[in-house]
Amino acid sequence: MASSDVSEIGSERRAARTVAPPRSTGRVTRPLAITRRAGAATATALAARTYRRVRRDEQVAARWEARTAQHLADGLGEMRGAVMKLGQLVSYLDHRVPEHLRASLAALQEDAPRMAAELVDEVVEAELGAPPAHLFARWDPDPIAAASIGQVHRAVAHDGRAVAVKVQYPGIDEAVRSDLAMLRPLLLPLRALAPRLDITAIAEEVRTRVSEELDYRREAANQQRFARAFAGHPHLHVPAVYEDLSSDRVLSTELVAGHRTSEAATWSAAERDLAGASLYRFVASSLYDHGLLHGDLHPGNLRFHGQGRISVLDFGLIRVCTPSERDIQERTLRAWTAGEADELLAVLGTAGYLPSAGPDLVEAAEAHFASLSPLLGADEERTVRPADAAALVDVYLDERFDHLRQGGTIPGPLVFHHRLNLGLHAVLGALGARANWRRISAESWPWDRSPAPGPLGAAHDRWRRGAADRTDPGAHR
Repeated sequence: MASSDVSEIGSERRAARTVAPPRSTGRVTRPLAITRRAGAATATALAARTYRRVRRDEQVAARWEARTAQHLADGLGEMRGAVMKLGQLVSYLDHRVPEHLRASLAALQEDAPRMAAELVDEVVEAELGAPPAHLFARWDPDPIAAASIGQVHRAVAHDGRAVAVKVQYPGIDEAVRSDLAMLRPLLLPLRALAPRLDITAIAEEVRTRVSEELDYRREAANQQRFARAFAGHPHLHVPAVYEDLSSDRVLSTELVAGHRTSEAATWSAAERDLAGASLYRFVASSLYDHGLLHGDLHPGNLRFHGQGRISVLDFGLIRVCTPSERDIQERTLRAWTAGEADELLAVLGTAGYLPSAGPDLVEAAEAHFASLSPLLGADEERTVRPADAAALVDVYLDERFDHLRQGGTIPGPLVFHHRLNLGLHAVLGALGARANWRRISAESWPWDRSPAPGPLGAAHDRWRRGAADRTDPGAHR
């Protein structure tokens, strides 16, 4: 990577808060302390709104709202792990959240509270046998990003490789597991919407996936799996992993320059369309061609390079779909796209969404699936707006589907499918991207595989055929 790429990353550096390593104060007291802080901030905000109604003082209201947002962001940032991810999700998902709160929570995508430089040195030396200043020819002590369980530093290896080094916060494993122990009680209110919701299965899936993020060797293996899947692709890039500079709590990968989602959102419509099409292609191909689900697809984990080229980062929260899960995916999509409502309902029953497949549920099930997959509904171009992501959230509250919710659940293995769907629509909405999404998805459907229209579709088809030829020289003869 050119030195200019390294300087570009450095230019993105922002002022950040520094925090001590996370400490667990037990299974209950630490989460409750954060909850009390958020509750106090909320009460203060309500008082401020009452004052505003009486005095009509917009400036006072704005100051109270900003202070409340910062209190909540600080609390979620300290909790890290699963609860901090909730704050990240809110920050980019629902445009109806007050702007002050969204702006404060947006920092959690890449600029969460950061640990002191001496702690970073201690972790790296304990993991790799020497401090960063000895391991690397150049080491930047100021992190370029900080997120839920670790922060990222830029460096240059002694052989000239530009490196992004992710260092795990000391003590974060105990803190995350303490937070996750509180997850099931936090989910119980969802029973008011769906009485049959399997809270235990959902909590277990979240615990498993988030706990796996603590193992950087597992993340390295995940990233290498994705890198092999998209090796040589003209538009989709997964950074290389440098195993010689990685361990259980330190992960070194190729340093990637590029533009953040907020910057790409200011590009021309043509460029935004290309960026959105490539992102959608990455998700569809990962899922349908390779059975891989990136469960943490948010704006902070993407870099855009123009002309449809994108880099995807952070492979800690990954689900490798089982053969049965992939079969359910294929049967569900095939039934719905073919308009076979009875078969769709039967598949949803097999998947565990519904305990039975009564004829009275057919129409509701078809409408529900259509509402959750709006980009696949028609073979035509469609522009994605921020409101589209919010509309997906509304589906879970829509009175039309009360009957389904009364008898249905979300199977644990499919929890992160829903998160991926929400995150993908949110990023596409932020870009305002337009494409024929159904045709891009169909490139990876086993019963279709026809290339999507346009130069990106043609390039992807050539790459795919070349990859097949390298695996099986007689594949197209």
